[in-house]
Parts: sequence; structure tokens; C-alpha cells
Amino acid sequence: MSNALLDRLQVGHALTTTGPMGTFHYNPLFHGDELVFIAGGSGVVPAMSMIRDIVDSGSERRFRLIYGSRDAGDVIFAEELAAVADAHPNITVEVVLDRLITSEIIGPLDGRMAYICGPQQMYPFALAQLQELGHPRRRVRFEANGPPADPTAQESWPSGVAPDSVVTVSVGSRSFETTAGRPLLDALEDNGFTPEVGCRSGECSLCRVRVVSGQVHSADEAKPRMSDATAGYVHSCVAYPMADVTLAL
Repeated sequence: MSNALLDRLQVGHALTTTGPMGTFHYNPLFHGDELVFIAGGSGVVPAMSMIRDIVDSGSERRFRLIYGSRDAGDVIFAEELAAVADAHPNITVEVVLDRLITSEIIGPLDGRMAYICGPQQMYPFALAQLQELGHPRRRVRFEANGPPADPTAQESWPSGVAPDSVVTVSVGSRSFETTAGRPLLDALEDNGFTPEVGCRSGECSLCRVRVVSGQVHSADEAKPRMSDATAGYVHSCVAYPMADVTLAL
């Protein structure tokens, strides 16, 4: 998306987008008033939204931002973050440059809700660090940023299935070949099919397709409906064909 905006988008081009969706937001009923946010790069944007809400509403909610960036020149909202932290003792900002996030930087977790947003490869690393500190997985929220960079690295990936193994996908009277490690949605789009899509991260369910026959693996990011398993539906953006499959769109 960044490349499209910077390199190809011109004044006058029309864009079509959906409304906001997902679960990556502050929920006052369940998330409490003690929050920590680990951001990387432009992942600070939703943190800034949460911070502005605290400031604008006069909330006493405590918010700690740990913001990782390559260098000081890349820190987004640098002046605003510094000003807010100076004026509001319940908001703290720690900018991390070229070093690991440690327990000393995060501070006491004490069951606080933790939000993580940044590059996809940052997620498993940050989650592992939080879990090493004894933080429960249910108190961690990830922004949806696409399918896993390497689905085979997840423990749920079926053993003995190589990501480059070739399988055949059939949709109606048409068939095409793809590899086991490529999301079904990408393979479908490569071959001219256009399922409805939204988050591309396994959450919204707009891209779900029904598996008529064959075996499909869903990555850990998938958040299926309770009825999907019974009806044979998968979220194609984070679903991978383990063998020849037939789909109904």
C-alpha cells in the first residue's frame, strides 16, 4: 500500500475503501484503565489515536507507549508525543532506537492490556518477549496486517507438507496450480477470481470460501465463525491448500 500511495497515486485518482473493521481498538468494558502499546514504524498511528482520545476526553486512563524506530528522523508525531507526555503524567512515551525492547523499558505489566502494531515480523518477536515476562496471551491485541510472513514457522503448520509443493485448485469448471505455502486468496486473484475482500488478515470473514473437497490449513491468524467448520468455510486470505482442493466461491 505504501508503494502504491507514494509511487503510483496521482492527484485526481479515485479510491474506493471500506469502513473500519476488526478488534484492534480500546474496549472500555474489557481492557481496563492500564494500557501498554508496543509500536514499530507507522504502527504508532493507532497508538496516537488512543492517546488523543485520552487527552480530548480528559480521561485518567494510564497509557504507556514503547515506540521502536530505525533512527530519530523516522519517529512519527515526535513533537506531539513529547508535548503530550510532558503535559499528561498518565501518558508515558519511550522511544527505542536500534535496541531490543526489555522488561525495564516495558515496565511492570501487571496484567495490563497490551497492543502491538508494526511490521508483520515484529509480532512473533514481541509476543515471545511478553510471554517470557509472564504476560497472558489473552491480554495481547495485534493489529491485522496481512497473512503470516512464514506460515510454516507456526506450530500448527502440518508436518511433512513443504510450502513449495504444487497442488491443484478447482473452482467450478476451472482449475489452476499453486503452492501449499501461498494463501488461497492470492492464488485465486492471480488466476482471475475476485472474491470479496476486507482485512486480508483472517479476521473479517469477507473472503471466506467453502471447501467442497480436499484439505486446507488455516493459519493461527484465522478467526472463523463458530459455524464455519461445520459448513466447510475457510478465510481464504490465511488458508493454505495442503493437497488438491475444490472450492465454491
